[in-house]
Amino acid sequence: MEVKFPKKYQKKINSAYVNPGIVLLLENFTKEVLFEFEVTIIIHSDPLKVPDNLYKLIKICNSFSIFTIKNIEETHYLEEQKVKISSSQGENVVEINYETLQKE
Repeated sequence: MEVKFPKKYQKKINSAYVNPGIVLLLENFTKEVLFEFEVTIIIHSDPLKVPDNLYKLIKICNSFSIFTIKNIEETHYLEEQKVKISSSQGENVVEINYETLQKE
């Protein structure tokens, strides 16, 4: 079951700009992938303190069926924000930390 984000984040998620090249790449990738990715998101409790790249990742996860958001945790600390992506078998965890989310 996919977890839904609180309404306070929806405006920023909806307005996040995702490069069309990335969308095209993911559309083609999803045609070939035979498994799903489970996503855990740790996000700041204040929507204004969330990096834009985190909103972009959330939008991507909501747009492609290979991603399932399994858990959303709110934090009060900027540096604790991150995204964890793992295969549905629980292997190959990729963690995108706050420092990386801040990059352009």
